[in-house]
Amino acid sequence: GLTVEMHCGISSVQYLCARAGVPWQDVRLVSAHGRTANLVGEVRRSARTFALLDGAEGVQEMCRLLSEYGLAAVQVTVGCDLGYPEERILRGTPAEVAAQSCGRLCAALVCNPVPDLTLPISIPDAAFIRGEAPMTKSEVRALSVAKLKLTEDAVVYDVGAGTGSVSIEMARVAVGGTVYAVEREEAAAALIEENRRHFGTPNVEVVRGLAPAALEPLPAPTHVFIGGSSGNLKDIVRAVLAKNPQVRLVINSVTLETVSETLAVVKECAVVQEEVVCLNVAGARHLGSYNLMTAQNPVYLAVLRGRDA
Repeated sequence: GLTVEMHCGISSVQYLCARAGVPWQDVRLVSAHGRTANLVGEVRRSARTFALLDGAEGVQEMCRLLSEYGLAAVQVTVGCDLGYPEERILRGTPAEVAAQSCGRLCAALVCNPVPDLTLPISIPDAAFIRGEAPMTKSEVRALSVAKLKLTEDAVVYDVGAGTGSVSIEMARVAVGGTVYAVEREEAAAALIEENRRHFGTPNVEVVRGLAPAALEPLPAPTHVFIGGSSGNLKDIVRAVLAKNPQVRLVINSVTLETVSETLAVVKECAVVQEEVVCLNVAGARHLGSYNLMTAQNPVYLAVLRGRDA
């Protein structure tokens, strides 16, 4: 028996942007209030980002992440208890804001004068921190990520992640999702940790262990990239299909034996083969005043999807 009328009020986005003296129409809106959000990824690719935060603790966590992942120079405006008598506006770098006390209700506007607007895939190989771990080369990496057809909020496994180069590119595409980089070698896992800080991708989570056992506690994936299976390819595919029968997979092979294993997976597991691509890449290197083409090993990309997809 009640009549309900809706009255629009001034949103915290409009209020804080007005106090900061910037238009709100082109601001990227993110909520980290009671939920997980990749604030670093959003700030990295946006000139202005508005974030709802979990009070003073949320402000501290945001500032810590921005400082840790290469965004220490961005300008942060925090609105505390907006519209209340105790309202406060804090301004400064992440470190400067973190040193101040905040109120109970907090929202932040982060201005990045040099947002990264480049295509998130095909990062040059030389940009990665390298060690002894194997790394998928740039051209193969770019095509592999493209074939996965990731969504913004994808949940991805990178099995046999090596240096984490594929994980990094997938995380930069799926900014609102999570990439689980599964790696059994401790030295390689440590490299992934370094590279995720270097490229500002906190949505890469390093999982130490051997698949498929290491996959058991993880949430169901929407997409899976397999760059190394340690002979467990069929078991890995069966494990991810049990979590999500509609999963999309890309399996890379550099040996004929792994190609054979992949074709056996198509016959024995509940997957459909969309395509198999053989990628041959050659790059120029200088030899005196000449350019000499040097070939990489051919790589086979198998694109599969769950039979229920």
